[in-house]
Formats: sequence, structure tokens, C-alpha cells
Amino acid sequence: RLSVRDCDMQVFQEKLATSEDQLLLSKMKLEMLQEEGIKREAVYNNEKQKQNEALREERVGLMQQKVEKKRDDTENALLLRLINAEADKWKHKTLELHSVIDVQVREEA
Repeated sequence: RLSVRDCDMQVFQEKLATSEDQLLLSKMKLEMLQEEGIKREAVYNNEKQKQNEALREERVGLMQQKVEKKRDDTENALLLRLINAEADKWKHKTLELHSVIDVQVREEA
């Protein structure tokens, strides 16, 4: 037969075992949550890295477009100068021809 003291000790040991089980369970839950947190952080960092890479590529693309536009504008300006110079040359030649024609018309008249 158990004494009151033995019964108290048995209840205490059962409670202690239950508390240790709960502590172990809580520890396992905490570890699972930490692992889940690490996984989520890794996924977040991966997504953030992808977004940053996409933004970087977009910026590079925009810079390339600006450079190409500047180059095209420069080429267009040079072509326009060449065309204007050629037009001036032909305008000069046309005026010379008109002068020659006017002289010939006067001489014939």
C-alpha cells in the first residue's frame, strides 16, 4: 500500500513527465516554425532577387534604347547636313544654269 507521500511523489513524477513531454513537443514545434521561417525567408529572398534582376535588365534595356536613340539622332543629324549640303550644291548649279540660259536667250534675241 502506498503512503500519501508516495502518492504525492507519483503524481509529481507524472506531472513532471507530462511537463517534459510538453516541453519537448513545444521545442519540436519551435524548430518546425524556425525551419518554416527559414524556408519562407529563402523563398522571399529568391523572389526579391528575381525582381531585382528583372529591374536591372529593364534598366539596361532602357539605357541601351537611349544610347541607340542618341546614335540614331546623331546619324540623322549628319545625314541631314549631307543632304542640305548636296541641296545647296544643286541649288548653286541650277542658278548657274539659269544664268547661262538667260545669257544665251539674250544673245539669241
